[in-house]
Amino acid sequence: MNPGSNPSVHWNTYLNRFVMIWHGWDGKLYISASADGETWETPRLLLQDGPKAWYPAIIGASSVEGGQAIQLYYAFDFRADGRRTLASRTITFQLL
Repeated sequence: MNPGSNPSVHWNTYLNRFVMIWHGWDGKLYISASADGETWETPRLLLQDGPKAWYPAIIGASSVEGGQAIQLYYAFDFRADGRRTLASRTITFQLL
């Protein structure tokens, strides 16, 4: 179990599954997938960027649908004055 908050969910046409990315309370980003939106696979660590990476958002063809490559946006490098750095990276899925 990887408890956390602020999930971003989209339907992935390449995987034919829902994909969810969220931040864990430990400051890492996790990913899971589901065929039906109810039963989810065991979460996997997706990213640890600095002491904490939070507020993930997934953008593919739209904010609710993606394909083999999606764009991940998130915040990290939280400063004492409340400012944070925003980052993005491309995630490319591969079928096994």
